[in-house]
Amino acid sequence: MPDPQATRSPSPLRLPGEGRARRWLWAALAMIALLAALASGARVLFSPSPAPDVRLTTTDGGTVSLADWRGEVVLVEFWATTCAICVAEMPAIDSLHRDLRGRGLRVVAVAMSYDRPDHVLAYARRVAPSFTIAIDPYGEAQAALGPVPGTPTRLLVDRDGLIVARLIGRADIARLRDLIEQALNRPAQSAG
Repeated sequence: MPDPQATRSPSPLRLPGEGRARRWLWAALAMIALLAALASGARVLFSPSPAPDVRLTTTDGGTVSLADWRGEVVLVEFWATTCAICVAEMPAIDSLHRDLRGRGLRVVAVAMSYDRPDHVLAYARRVAPSFTIAIDPYGEAQAALGPVPGTPTRLLVDRDGLIVARLIGRADIARLRDLIEQALNRPAQSAG
Protein backbone atom coordinates (compact mmCIF):
# COMPACT_ATOMS: atom_id res chain seq x y z
CA MET A 1 0.00 0.00 0.00
CA PRO A 2 1.50 3.38 -1.01
CA ASP A 3 2.24 5.90 1.65
CA PRO A 4 -0.32 8.82 1.35
CA GLN A 5 2.30 11.27 2.53
CA ALA A 6 4.62 10.29 -0.31
CA THR A 7 2.10 11.21 -3.08
CA ARG A 8 1.23 14.64 -1.69
CA SER A 9 3.20 17.50 -3.19
CA PRO A 10 5.33 19.35 -0.70
CA SER A 11 3.86 22.52 0.71
CA PRO A 12 5.45 25.71 -0.54
CA LEU A 13 8.01 27.29 1.67
CA ARG A 14 6.43 30.07 3.76
CA LEU A 15 8.52 32.82 5.13
CA PRO A 16 7.66 34.41 8.47
CA GLY A 17 5.26 37.35 7.99
CA GLU A 18 4.47 36.38 4.40
CA GLY A 19 0.69 36.36 5.03
CA ARG A 20 0.89 39.78 6.64
CA ALA A 21 2.98 41.12 3.74
CA ARG A 22 0.41 39.79 1.27
CA ARG A 23 -2.44 41.50 3.18
CA TRP A 24 -0.51 44.78 3.24
CA LEU A 25 0.16 44.47 -0.48
CA TRP A 26 -3.55 43.96 -1.24
CA ALA A 27 -4.48 46.84 1.07
CA ALA A 28 -1.91 49.07 -0.65
CA LEU A 29 -3.20 48.09 -4.11
CA ALA A 30 -6.78 48.79 -3.04
CA MET A 31 -5.73 52.21 -1.69
CA ILE A 32 -3.88 53.01 -4.92
CA ALA A 33 -6.98 52.06 -6.94
CA LEU A 34 -9.17 54.25 -4.70
CA LEU A 35 -6.79 57.20 -5.00
CA ALA A 36 -6.62 56.78 -8.78
CA ALA A 37 -10.42 56.82 -8.96
CA LEU A 38 -10.55 59.88 -6.75
CA ALA A 39 -7.87 61.66 -8.76
CA SER A 40 -10.03 61.23 -11.84
CA GLY A 41 -12.78 63.25 -10.18
CA ALA A 42 -14.73 60.35 -8.74
CA ARG A 43 -17.36 61.10 -6.15
CA VAL A 44 -16.81 59.49 -2.81
CA LEU A 45 -20.01 57.68 -1.91
CA PHE A 46 -21.19 58.00 1.66
CA SER A 47 -24.27 58.80 3.64
CA PRO A 48 -24.90 62.50 4.15
CA SER A 49 -23.44 63.66 7.44
CA PRO A 50 -23.77 66.93 9.36
CA ALA A 51 -21.13 69.50 8.51
CA PRO A 52 -19.43 70.71 11.67
CA ASP A 53 -19.77 74.41 12.37
CA VAL A 54 -16.37 75.61 11.23
CA ARG A 55 -15.36 79.25 11.72
CA LEU A 56 -13.11 80.52 8.92
CA THR A 57 -10.90 83.58 8.68
CA THR A 58 -11.44 85.32 5.35
CA THR A 59 -8.84 87.12 3.29
CA ASP A 60 -10.62 90.43 3.92
CA GLY A 61 -9.97 90.03 7.66
CA GLY A 62 -13.45 88.89 8.65
CA THR A 63 -14.75 85.56 9.80
CA VAL A 64 -17.53 83.36 8.53
CA SER A 65 -19.09 80.21 9.89
CA LEU A 66 -20.81 77.44 7.99
CA ALA A 67 -23.73 77.91 10.39
CA ASP A 68 -24.06 81.50 9.10
CA TRP A 69 -25.02 80.01 5.74
CA ARG A 70 -27.58 77.46 6.98
CA GLY A 71 -30.49 77.49 4.53
CA GLU A 72 -28.12 77.98 1.60
CA VAL A 73 -26.10 75.47 -0.41
CA VAL A 74 -22.38 75.78 0.30
CA LEU A 75 -19.51 74.55 -1.84
CA VAL A 76 -16.37 74.26 0.30
CA GLU A 77 -13.30 74.12 -1.92
CA PHE A 78 -10.00 73.01 -0.33
CA TRP A 79 -7.23 74.35 -2.54
CA ALA A 80 -3.70 75.77 -2.58
CA THR A 81 -1.94 78.47 -4.56
CA THR A 82 0.67 75.81 -5.42
CA CYS A 83 -2.00 73.50 -6.92
CA ALA A 84 -2.03 74.10 -10.67
CA ILE A 85 -5.38 72.33 -11.10
CA CYS A 86 -6.94 74.43 -8.33
CA VAL A 87 -5.77 77.73 -9.78
CA ALA A 88 -6.78 76.72 -13.32
CA GLU A 89 -10.29 75.78 -12.13
CA MET A 90 -10.94 78.90 -10.04
CA PRO A 91 -12.45 80.88 -12.97
CA ALA A 92 -14.96 78.06 -13.58
CA ILE A 93 -15.82 77.92 -9.86
CA ASP A 94 -16.23 81.71 -9.89
CA SER A 95 -18.53 81.45 -12.91
CA LEU A 96 -20.64 78.80 -11.13
CA HIS A 97 -20.92 81.08 -8.11
CA ARG A 98 -21.88 84.11 -10.21
CA ASP A 99 -24.55 82.07 -12.06
CA LEU A 100 -26.07 80.40 -8.99
CA ARG A 101 -25.57 82.72 -6.02
CA GLY A 102 -28.98 84.31 -6.64
CA ARG A 103 -30.53 80.89 -6.03
CA GLY A 104 -28.69 80.40 -2.73
CA LEU A 105 -25.20 79.10 -3.56
CA ARG A 106 -22.26 80.15 -1.40
CA VAL A 107 -18.70 79.18 -2.26
CA VAL A 108 -15.80 79.32 0.16
CA ALA A 109 -12.32 78.39 -1.01
CA VAL A 110 -10.27 77.28 2.01
CA ALA A 111 -6.51 77.45 1.50
CA MET A 112 -4.62 74.48 2.88
CA SER A 113 -2.58 74.95 6.05
CA TYR A 114 0.72 74.54 4.17
CA ASP A 115 -0.18 77.41 1.83
CA ARG A 116 1.55 80.62 2.86
CA PRO A 117 -1.07 83.19 3.97
CA ASP A 118 0.75 85.99 2.09
CA HIS A 119 0.46 83.97 -1.14
CA VAL A 120 -3.26 83.38 -0.52
CA LEU A 121 -3.84 87.08 0.20
CA ALA A 122 -1.92 88.10 -2.93
CA TYR A 123 -3.96 85.65 -5.02
CA ALA A 124 -7.24 86.95 -3.58
CA ARG A 125 -6.25 90.56 -4.32
CA ARG A 126 -5.07 89.76 -7.84
CA VAL A 127 -8.06 87.60 -8.89
CA ALA A 128 -10.85 89.20 -6.79
CA PRO A 129 -13.31 86.29 -7.11
CA SER A 130 -17.00 86.70 -6.37
CA PHE A 131 -16.79 84.08 -3.61
CA THR A 132 -15.13 83.96 -0.20
CA ILE A 133 -11.51 82.90 0.18
CA ALA A 134 -10.42 81.75 3.63
CA ILE A 135 -7.12 80.81 5.20
CA ASP A 136 -6.73 77.83 7.50
CA PRO A 137 -3.18 78.18 8.88
CA TYR A 138 -3.61 75.53 11.60
CA GLY A 139 -5.58 73.06 9.49
CA GLU A 140 -8.63 73.27 11.76
CA ALA A 141 -11.17 73.36 8.91
CA GLN A 142 -9.36 70.55 7.14
CA ALA A 143 -9.43 68.43 10.31
CA ALA A 144 -13.09 69.19 11.04
CA LEU A 145 -14.37 68.67 7.49
CA GLY A 146 -11.88 65.99 6.41
CA PRO A 147 -10.66 63.77 5.12
CA VAL A 148 -8.94 66.06 2.65
CA PRO A 149 -6.48 63.72 0.92
CA GLY A 150 -5.28 66.35 -1.54
CA THR A 151 -6.20 69.39 -3.55
CA PRO A 152 -8.63 70.15 -4.90
CA THR A 153 -11.18 68.56 -2.59
CA ARG A 154 -14.76 69.84 -2.64
CA LEU A 155 -17.59 69.36 -0.18
CA LEU A 156 -21.16 70.18 -1.06
CA VAL A 157 -23.25 71.13 1.96
CA ASP A 158 -27.02 71.24 1.49
CA ARG A 159 -29.50 73.72 2.95
CA ASP A 160 -29.85 71.59 6.10
CA GLY A 161 -26.12 71.64 6.78
CA LEU A 162 -25.49 68.08 5.57
CA ILE A 163 -22.43 67.17 3.53
CA VAL A 164 -24.08 65.52 0.53
CA ALA A 165 -21.07 65.13 -1.79
CA ARG A 166 -17.29 64.97 -1.51
CA LEU A 167 -15.36 65.31 -4.75
CA ILE A 168 -11.63 64.93 -5.00
CA GLY A 169 -9.41 65.89 -7.90
CA ARG A 170 -9.99 67.67 -11.19
CA ALA A 171 -13.56 68.92 -11.53
CA ASP A 172 -16.05 67.91 -14.14
CA ILE A 173 -17.70 71.36 -14.06
CA ALA A 174 -20.92 70.20 -15.77
CA ARG A 175 -21.31 67.38 -13.25
CA LEU A 176 -20.48 69.71 -10.36
CA ARG A 177 -23.09 72.17 -11.60
CA ASP A 178 -25.67 69.35 -11.77
CA LEU A 179 -24.93 68.33 -8.16
CA ILE A 180 -25.19 71.94 -7.01
CA GLU A 181 -28.47 72.47 -8.87
CA GLN A 182 -29.92 69.29 -7.38
CA ALA A 183 -29.06 70.60 -3.91
CA LEU A 184 -30.48 74.05 -4.75
CA ASN A 185 -33.73 72.47 -5.96
CA ARG A 186 -34.29 70.63 -2.67
CA PRO A 187 -35.91 72.76 0.04
CA ALA A 188 -34.45 72.66 3.52
CA GLN A 189 -36.12 69.95 5.60
CA SER A 190 -35.52 71.84 8.84
CA ALA A 191 -37.30 74.97 7.51
CA GLY A 192 -40.75 73.58 8.27
